[in-house]
Amino acid sequence: MRRLALGMLAGFVALGASAMPAKAQAGDVRVVIGGEPVTFDQPPVLVNDFTLVPLRGVFEKLGADVRWDPAAKKVTVRKDDVVLLLQPGKKTALRNYEPISLDVEPRVLNGRVLVPLRAVSEGLGARVTYDRATRTVFIDAADRPAQVAPDQPAVASGALTLEEAVQRAYAASYALKNAEADVERAREVMKKLGDDVRFVPADGFNPAAANAYTAWAKAQTAYLMAQRQVDVLKDVIAYQVKQAYNEVQVRERALELARLERRNAEVQARLAELRYEAGTVSALERDQARAAVSEAVKKEQQAAKAYDDAYRKLNHLLGLDRSARPVLVETPVFRELEGVDLETHVTQVVTSSTAVWLAEQQVALAELDLDLYVFNYAPEPYRAKEIDVDKARNTAEDTKRQLADTTRAVYNQIKQLEDQYHQLEAKLAQLETNMRAVEARYEAGMAIEAEFLAAKVALEQVKQQMFALTAQLDTLRAVFERPWVLAQMG
Repeated sequence: MRRLALGMLAGFVALGASAMPAKAQAGDVRVVIGGEPVTFDQPPVLVNDFTLVPLRGVFEKLGADVRWDPAAKKVTVRKDDVVLLLQPGKKTALRNYEPISLDVEPRVLNGRVLVPLRAVSEGLGARVTYDRATRTVFIDAADRPAQVAPDQPAVASGALTLEEAVQRAYAASYALKNAEADVERAREVMKKLGDDVRFVPADGFNPAAANAYTAWAKAQTAYLMAQRQVDVLKDVIAYQVKQAYNEVQVRERALELARLERRNAEVQARLAELRYEAGTVSALERDQARAAVSEAVKKEQQAAKAYDDAYRKLNHLLGLDRSARPVLVETPVFRELEGVDLETHVTQVVTSSTAVWLAEQQVALAELDLDLYVFNYAPEPYRAKEIDVDKARNTAEDTKRQLADTTRAVYNQIKQLEDQYHQLEAKLAQLETNMRAVEARYEAGMAIEAEFLAAKVALEQVKQQMFALTAQLDTLRAVFERPWVLAQMG
């Protein structure tokens, strides 16, 4: 049994070494099939600047039947009246037994056959487009109509930019519709009360004139406040969309990482079984490896749920169906917050803040009540009106202070996260060096798949942390520019 296990372990090493194609590099290439982002246990790779995608995952998504003949080392793909034959290592495929020239030969990587995009487009007549800016491959069946949400503009190739998402959210927001209706209502009230003002009272000796003028002045303020509330609500919606838009991408990458970690755990468990049979590890170590697989499966399930939840939240904001999967084509990019004088920025934020403006309008209204106070007619004493003015001024000053404090706190948080990002950059450089060394040993047959996957998982974990930080920084920059969105969101 020991000799058999050692023989299997040697075969495991050989299999791992032969599975890595020369000059193939894993890319951050995203695949969208039928408008839905798809992830694979073996992601697409780049070979000589050509993108290779997993054959079975793509063709089966397009409704084709895929069969592998291990003896002939040949793949047969059938869909309707089309038969496609491909062989790893050959740059010519057969479509209904007529030759098709491919950009690069299909490859076998980690037990999966990968094919160039031309095999997908010319083989089954599918529409294939590649967005180089976002590194996204869009694949659609030739007879599939473009999906368009009701009452919404079409999105090319199923793609959705951040600005398009914001505009869709504006159109779907009933709160925004009500806020715009409030503007119209306030305008009508202001016009009606304006008709009742015969002249502007200079003092409070004419109760009727004073009351009419005060009511009209308050209506003017209410109208301006309603307009400002629309602008603020748009700021809040735009922030919510950015946050949800980024969260989907973070969760998508977390799911990809969880799948890679699960695959790594399975490989490590198989290796532990072999080593246990060989007598080189204990039963406890073998059982721990098995338990790690169970934990990895649970983590993948949780990541999948978090990914779906993130999409549902975005879809709710955009007024889309819960099951919709728009393709998000704008990826947050790390940018340091440079050239900012914090106190100057704080002053600008406070000066332009709608919250501060509203508070100052309350001060103006309280002062107006005081200026037009009618002695012997007013139900409240003059001193009460003076207290109202003091309270309004205190509220305005407190609003300014809170807004300034929030801006400074967000700035400090941004700087802390930037430091964390740079620390991860240094760690990433070390892991990339280690990955290159392991990959070289792997190609030379001196390292097994378990070592290769372990190094890859460590590398991808840091990349995921860095992307999550980048997304968080992207949303925080939006708060830094308009900190009142947090107050409006409660």
